[in-house]
Amino acid sequence: MTVGPDRFSVQKLAEQFRLLGWIGLWSQVVLGIIAGVMAIVGTTVEKAGSAGLSGIPFTFVGLVSLFVSAYWAFRYTRLSRQLRASDSQARPSRAETIALLRKGLLTTLIGLIFTAIGSEAISGVLFTKSLNAGIGIVGLANTDPSRYIQPVDVFIVLANTHIFTAHVISLTASLWLLNRVIR
Repeated sequence: MTVGPDRFSVQKLAEQFRLLGWIGLWSQVVLGIIAGVMAIVGTTVEKAGSAGLSGIPFTFVGLVSLFVSAYWAFRYTRLSRQLRASDSQARPSRAETIALLRKGLLTTLIGLIFTAIGSEAISGVLFTKSLNAGIGIVGLANTDPSRYIQPVDVFIVLANTHIFTAHVISLTASLWLLNRVIR
């Protein structure tokens, strides 16, 4: 059996799907778990009605989308196995491969949008807190700690940043693979 140029390029593509699928999966799972724990801890520590909670619902939607996106990254590793099939009839078509990549991209973009909205809400609240922290009459300092930026606020920002980073990794991998498929 000779390996022609078409077979070689499909095998190379299959290897890229395998590698980027695993990188995407594990980076999303690890960052997602860390961010999820941070967000849960942050919301339980943060007092009700506190400013930091305003963007949390969007962050959680971004987190759920992140785990759905991790599933798509796993699908890329399975697609890699199908692409390696010696029988060309058993391999998915270019159109099927592109459709799979588009679904993964859509999931990631939805997660990025919700995470960005959450990030904007959280950072807007922190900006307001920073402005309010300096306002007061000498001797009548504001003693309400929820009006100041607390460590838990930064914890929530960091959780949101982890989710955002994981989505960017997924987006980059999916776009790279899509570029390779449409060549």
